[in-house]
Amino acid sequence: QETADANLSAERLLRLGYPFDTLGGAWQTFNSDDFTTTDLFTLRQTFWQRFDLRVERFGYREESQGGSVRLPQITTYRALLQNYYKVCDRTIDRIAATFPQLFQLFSPFASSFSPDSLTEFSDLGPQLRDHLNGIWQPSDLSNSTDPDPLDSTEPQYALQYFYDYLSQLVAAYQELIDAAFELMDDCHPDTRRFPKFLMLGLLSDHPDALGLPPSPYRNHFTQPPIYNGNNQRVKQVRHLYERLRQLCQPDAFFFLPFFDTPLKITPSRDRSVPLSQQAIPYYLNYPNLYRYWNYDAYRKGISDRLPAYFHPRNTGTSNQPTIDATDDLLHRLDGTNFYRIEGHIGESNTNALREIQNYQQRYNLAFDVIALKLAPTTETGDLNLSGYFDDLNADFGRIKDRFLKLWDRNEDEWSENPVLNTLRQGFFAQAELQTLTDDQISNPVLRLAKDPENYQFLPQADEDGDITEERYRVAVIDPLSGSLREVVALYDPQYPNEEIISFPEQSPEELAEAKQQFAREIAAILSADKLTFSLDFQQARNRFLFQLRFTTETERGPAPISFRALQTFTVTFDSSDRPILSQSAFRDFETLYSLLRDVPESANLPFSIGNRNAADCLNYFEIKGLIESYQQRIERLKDLHLFHKFAEQHPGMEHLGGVPNGGTFVLVYVDADALTNVTPSPNSGSSRLLVDPSPSPTSPSLGSPIRIDPNLEFEFNPDTGSEFRSDRLSSDSSSTLRGPGSTLRGQPITAFLAEETSASLQERFLALLQNVTFPANSFVLETLGQLLLNRPDIVVADFCLPYRCGSDNPSVNYVLAAPRPVVLLEKSAFCTDDTTRYEFLLDPEGGMLRGEGSFEENGRYYFQPSRYVEQVGVSEASGQMLTFTYVVDNRSDTFTVVLYPPPTGVLPLPQRLCNDTNSIGLQLQEADPTIEIIGITVINERLGTEEPLSVPFRFNPSQYAQNNTLEDLVVVTRLRDRRTNCTNTISQTLTIYQTPEAGFDMNLSTVQQGTVQVRVFNITPQDNQEDFDFRWTIPLREDRDNRDDFAIEYKVEELLSNNPEISLTVTNRESEEPACATTFSRSIVGVLGVSLAVNNDPFGPAITESETFERSQFSPNGRYSIQAFTVPEVVGSVQFSYQNSNGDQQERIENDPPYSFLPWEPTLGVHRFRIQAFAGSEGKLPVGGSVDIIIRIIRDNDDSGNPRLPDGGFVIPDRPPLPPIGGIVNPGRDILRSGRRRTASEDDPNP
Repeated sequence: QETADANLSAERLLRLGYPFDTLGGAWQTFNSDDFTTTDLFTLRQTFWQRFDLRVERFGYREESQGGSVRLPQITTYRALLQNYYKVCDRTIDRIAATFPQLFQLFSPFASSFSPDSLTEFSDLGPQLRDHLNGIWQPSDLSNSTDPDPLDSTEPQYALQYFYDYLSQLVAAYQELIDAAFELMDDCHPDTRRFPKFLMLGLLSDHPDALGLPPSPYRNHFTQPPIYNGNNQRVKQVRHLYERLRQLCQPDAFFFLPFFDTPLKITPSRDRSVPLSQQAIPYYLNYPNLYRYWNYDAYRKGISDRLPAYFHPRNTGTSNQPTIDATDDLLHRLDGTNFYRIEGHIGESNTNALREIQNYQQRYNLAFDVIALKLAPTTETGDLNLSGYFDDLNADFGRIKDRFLKLWDRNEDEWSENPVLNTLRQGFFAQAELQTLTDDQISNPVLRLAKDPENYQFLPQADEDGDITEERYRVAVIDPLSGSLREVVALYDPQYPNEEIISFPEQSPEELAEAKQQFAREIAAILSADKLTFSLDFQQARNRFLFQLRFTTETERGPAPISFRALQTFTVTFDSSDRPILSQSAFRDFETLYSLLRDVPESANLPFSIGNRNAADCLNYFEIKGLIESYQQRIERLKDLHLFHKFAEQHPGMEHLGGVPNGGTFVLVYVDADALTNVTPSPNSGSSRLLVDPSPSPTSPSLGSPIRIDPNLEFEFNPDTGSEFRSDRLSSDSSSTLRGPGSTLRGQPITAFLAEETSASLQERFLALLQNVTFPANSFVLETLGQLLLNRPDIVVADFCLPYRCGSDNPSVNYVLAAPRPVVLLEKSAFCTDDTTRYEFLLDPEGGMLRGEGSFEENGRYYFQPSRYVEQVGVSEASGQMLTFTYVVDNRSDTFTVVLYPPPTGVLPLPQRLCNDTNSIGLQLQEADPTIEIIGITVINERLGTEEPLSVPFRFNPSQYAQNNTLEDLVVVTRLRDRRTNCTNTISQTLTIYQTPEAGFDMNLSTVQQGTVQVRVFNITPQDNQEDFDFRWTIPLREDRDNRDDFAIEYKVEELLSNNPEISLTVTNRESEEPACATTFSRSIVGVLGVSLAVNNDPFGPAITESETFERSQFSPNGRYSIQAFTVPEVVGSVQFSYQNSNGDQQERIENDPPYSFLPWEPTLGVHRFRIQAFAGSEGKLPVGGSVDIIIRIIRDNDDSGNPRLPDGGFVIPDRPPLPPIGGIVNPGRDILRSGRRRTASEDDPNP
């Protein structure tokens, strides 16, 4: 130019632009001294580093150690909404900060396309947040104190798809910036930009050249656009930018009610490809968007063929083919790996599941579909139980038949009992187990008390009336009762002041842990212990009003653990005027049976509640086992039907708006009441009702298609076809439905119409209806009421898994495979003195073990028998059965052990023994088959010897205490308990004393006529006589203590009449009890003399020593014999040793009296007799010594003048006659007496 001001320079162009091409407004914000030319040309490279736009996954949680994605913690519909809201809210912040800076990716000199995104996207953030809050907003962000439940521009369940909408905004943005980064410059720049020179700057870009910095206007090489495809790239970028603009329009998110969007499955690509290669979602404004969805399709003119829920309506032109909505699924699906599933959100779970399954079958699609409930718990009615309980129902039918037979037999008595009536009409009246309600299966209050999460600690005042952090009442609360958290039971031991739980002063963290530990312990005891049910009779208020109390056997402090349910129940009468319990909370079998069993029949109640005989007839354990089996199966089925439980077992669930090929599609539904219980955001002036005055071409069966958000609940009169307000219903209207918190289901429809909102929604629907084709309905509803009221549960979300996990009976497989807790020890019988620490085997880990004698150390549980014995004492522990209970997730297992005392016993050994005692068999005195003797050792302390006894164990005292010495012994016995293999050693001390030998000799001699002398001699023992006591027992005379020989005289008559014997007892003076003594006895037995006998008749005088006769005194015709007379008169036998006058010898034994030597020839000469008496026959056991008799026969002296004996004999004058022979007795038969006796025998040296 002519002037300097007119000269163009690079800096001037960068600051001001060309005179004919002003820089965009966004670039003008960089016109500052701090922003250099270098910054301008490097701005697009640093854009990627400064803006990292990503979307958080659903389930994201911020934690102290970073974030996590935890779907199992999403247990309620509110939690799902809150999580989606937080993720969406943070994503909107990132979008609002990033989208306006898109211009930085483009050249400031682009003449063909220069976006001004700073202006175009400046309001995007507030727009998206308003839309988000219009769907749902947490109550803590709401500006309304009483939000209107109908005040929302979109259904609450649209929030998940709004999250998808934000994800697709980010995906569209990412695809745009990827393409824009490759765009180098304009394809055809305006030639007026270079009138005189090119902006090349200095030649060299090296810093050492001429000392100048490198030029930002030069690079090594720039291809012409005709070679690098930049022309096509510019068109693509412009197209993608326009798609992003359309996606950011206020009406881009175009969500419609479920009854306007029939279910459809569309083949697609998954999210691993750019957004333009995926199917178009149904919640976007299809008419305004489908042309910009895919640039290649747009270039080829086939945008209407892109996979989508909608398709453009056919205008009737000849060159536009008719598009079949299901055409995509009828052809090969080689290019797709994903199925978009749409139209089910807001639909009833049953209908949605059925329609998807129909699609699967009709089009042979490879994926599974399951339905999960989003709630902390689920009811039995939510499950499909057919076929799962046939075996249990057979047992239930048999139990019912037995009960009904018992009822018929005892009806007169049982029908007056309200508990038995309730059992009959409630529990036993059910056709099958599946028809029992949860409250008939288990007590609802007890069910809550078994969960430690349901415990609340209520602070109590101290003695001064001040509320402290140390004294509490423990309450059981119902977590489903809303924000009030209703108290259903109180910890109430029946002992003074035990209802107050005190915690010592400690830190808040320690106090919280102490509370949790208390709750866990009490809940574990309630889950495992035996419970006793009783009634608190509220007589002062109402004589038919009761409160239920349940008490454990386990004590805490001085009293058992006990809870009192706050809900009262009454006895009413049925139609047959029979008493019955009508409250559902107290109609379960366990409670009713326990009342029959535990309430005394004599209790002061208006009705007879307790009936122990009836309780015994019910076969409690069989019914309880049946109920427990049913509960376990039900709980497994319920767990697998809950979203958070399923997510815990199947990590990796994601919401993708469909399901990958070969995956599992997961429908998530809630009860219809859950929608009305989630607080929406305020947005006055909006409504969710749209009435289309024109008939719908796609739903002719519905008449006038009324577009109503499925969130809306109302009452519909099928007779009149009109809607009405629920709050205007009469009080006796039984059709009014109530949800949790007594919220009326049924809201007015027409009363909430807002004209501007209705027009907006109507315009939205008509815009679609005029331009696109809706998929056909797969089912027909006859009335609007049928359409809306046929939704007891509503699908509010969907997820998917990349693998198939659905089947016709998954629950049965899980039930069979579900493990139960296991608690074991290596043995079940222990000794009280066992000091070993036994570790419990617990599976799975992480539960709580309860039981006396157990303790925890370093996270592991142990049992040490001796430790328990130290706590309770040996006597208390012996024979004690200890039961350990392991509780994991309300499931428990028990293990019982028995503590046995060490084996003990007593051997039959006295403390003192005599060494003449017979050997003793050593066995325990009280026979116990479980205890055995494994060894006995005899220890001689004097000698220092140990002698083990062999089996069979016998102790022989005769081996000890010899040589007049006593022995002190210790008998050590080792015992073993066969049950436990426990051993024990018992010791017994005894003393062995010597038993002395006693004996004496005795003989008889005639002192004078009629007198006999008994001489006692050779008395033993003869040595150490001072160590012994001698005691003589002498018949007919006084006892004496002689140690020397002595003699006693008796009259012959005394000996013959008394059969006497002399006894000697010798006692060891060292022994006490028993006295070691020996008694030796001899009967006074012997031959006193003989007499002559003729023909066995004695005559003449008795001959005691010798006698002389003349031969002439004997008659030659007489038959003579020598007859012995004995003391006593009868002995065992008598032996005659005879030597005649010729020296011939002869022996003869006579066993029977009279004892005669027959015949005897009185020949001249000397006749010698030795006569010995015997106690036994045949000359056995000589007694009394022998008598020698000599008879001399001399020649006759006829002149002697002696008279002759009879038959020629004569009588010797002055000779007394022989004593008569008395009656026969049994002499010698009872010689031995008490004590140890020595008896004269055949080998006695002194007979």
